[in-house]
Parts: sequence; structure tokens; C-alpha cells
Amino acid sequence: MKTLLSFGDSHTAGAEIDAAWSSECKEKAYPQKIADHYGMRSENHAVCGCGNAWILKSFIERIKYALSEKEDVVVHVGFTEPSRYHVVGARDILHGTTALLKPNADPRAVINTKLLKLYEFWLRSHTDIQLHEMSVDIIWQIQSICKLYNIPYFFSCNIGVFKTDTSLIDGRNFYGFHKGFEIKDEKDGWFFFNEFSFWGVATNNPLWEHYQHDDRWSGHYPEEYHKFWADKLIKFIDEQQILDTTS
Repeated sequence: MKTLLSFGDSHTAGAEIDAAWSSECKEKAYPQKIADHYGMRSENHAVCGCGNAWILKSFIERIKYALSEKEDVVVHVGFTEPSRYHVVGARDILHGTTALLKPNADPRAVINTKLLKLYEFWLRSHTDIQLHEMSVDIIWQIQSICKLYNIPYFFSCNIGVFKTDTSLIDGRNFYGFHKGFEIKDEKDGWFFFNEFSFWGVATNNPLWEHYQHDDRWSGHYPEEYHKFWADKLIKFIDEQQILDTTS
């Protein structure tokens, strides 16, 4: 049986479907629904608040084992915003996001302030374009590994866009770029965000308006939206014949 290996942030993890960061959320998130549709096992490695560098790290660790054991796997990555990064301390890991730096940051979050300062220093040490370039490099690395080992894969975007040269991205396997769409300016970027990113569709589609200002969700969405998003990606997978070939 094939196993769908999924990597991403809180949206891929299905945060708040049941409870804030409950592991049971993954059982109702969109990767599980995609796996169920194709009769695959689902193994969801998404981490709430993580950045694309953490996604790459998690992917490499898991795919090395899959290759050594000759597992039959399919890879999905829901990429997140480029400004996120993980900071590792002696006993703790902080998944840094810009939301943690705001004065009105969630008071429920328990934050290691020393690691938060390190994250802030890292963030301020890079320009926006550098952050976006790093994310595209990460996409290219995961894409290249999947192609090298003939692993079926498909990518999507959870939040935002990549405001830099995206020519290294194989659009055939990336939802949103699959019909030759290119981001050339800010207008294109907003269109991509609104039409093709998990959070962008949810926050701009009238179907989900009743959840957009509901404090219950804190920027996340219920299981019915995950079904809606899974159906979009299933259609994309079938149209692009992702599971038939990686060429």
C-alpha cells in the first residue's frame, strides 16, 4: 500500500479542527482525506508554526528512511510563508513566526524569550527577497530529490506567495503554477494568494465568510473546509496525472 507523506504547517496539520494542537486533528485534515480517496495510508508530519526550512529537514529525515526501506510513498508539501524559521536551544525549539513578535501575540503561547530574540535577529538579518529566495531553493531541493528517486509528489501553498524568480519550480506538480501561471508582479501575487493558497482561498471565498472572524478558529478552518481543499487537490492530482508518472 502506498503511503502519503505530508509536510507543512498548522494548515496541513489541521490545527483546531478538534482542539488547538491536538494530534487527532491530523486524522480530519485534508491530507488524510486525499489519502482516503486514493486508498493510501496517511502519515502527516506537519508542525504548527514551522517554516520551510523545518519542512525540508523533516522531509529529508523521513525520505532517507523511506528509500532505505524501499517504501512505496507519495510526497505532499504545503509550503508556508518564507519569514518563518526554527531556532534550536539547549532544551527547546522555537518555531518562529512574525505573529509571535506582535504586541498582541497570543497570550496562551508559552515562548522562550531568548530563542524569540534569536529568531527576531535572524529575521532582521535577511531582506524580504532573500527570505523568498531561500524558500524557492527549498522547493527546488525537495522537487529535485523526488525527481531523482522517481517519487510521485505534489506541492501546494498554505500561506502567501514567493516574490522572486520561480522558474526553478516545476509547475506541473505545484498547485497554482500547474497551468503555466507565473508571478511577475504584486498583482499576480495577490491573485495566486486568493485563488491557490489554502489560507487565501478560505479568507476570500464567500463560502467561508462565516468563519473568517470567528475567534474559535484563530485563522484556521474546520473539517468541512479541509474536505473542500482536499477536493481541489484531488482534481489537480488527477488532471496532472501526478500518481501516474513523475516525468
